[in-house]
Amino acid sequence: MISITGKPEVGSQICTFTVGHALLPGKSFNCRSVDQAKGSALLEGLFEIKGVKEIWVEGNKLTVAKTSEEDWQDLGKKLAANVRSLIDLNVELFSKGFFNEPEASKEESSSGEFGSASSELAIKIQNLLDADINPAVASHGGYVKLIGEKDKIAFVEFSGGCQGCSASQQTLSEGIEKAILENIAEIKQVVDVTDHDAGDNPYY
Repeated sequence: MISITGKPEVGSQICTFTVGHALLPGKSFNCRSVDQAKGSALLEGLFEIKGVKEIWVEGNKLTVAKTSEEDWQDLGKKLAANVRSLIDLNVELFSKGFFNEPEASKEESSSGEFGSASSELAIKIQNLLDADINPAVASHGGYVKLIGEKDKIAFVEFSGGCQGCSASQQTLSEGIEKAILENIAEIKQVVDVTDHDAGDNPYY
């Protein structure tokens, strides 16, 4: 049986699953809607599970954001069963054309007022957040996600313990903005687009 282990962020709606099988070797993709999932048996299947809001796939890892109050242990079993079934049946997880011509339309579907969340630059920014910022805010049950990049501006969103937290602006200016501006020359400004008033479990 394919091993799948989950590591939820404390007090948040996000969990990272490590799968004992390559899902997307050498690539990463942030899927935020059913329309973006078209052409991927993996993403389409996961979005059929009630409560799944967003999926980030990279190598053998799946980072899933949920909307439901269902416990990660129960939701994780459904996600794992779906992934194992596809792998056991040797189903092609991403169609051959998924990252070719359809990519433009996928990027457009995720591009709005905040720009693209799946461009090469966006992936670079999210990788930086995951490496330098999220390990620290995870101790507060928080997570920082890139919503999109557009016109040299990176738009980020706080979730979990960081949503509504009184220290979030300090984290933004002294941590996130500093890290992005120092490491990614294409970005000149970082903007927080979080609905902090909706935060129901702020750390501070």
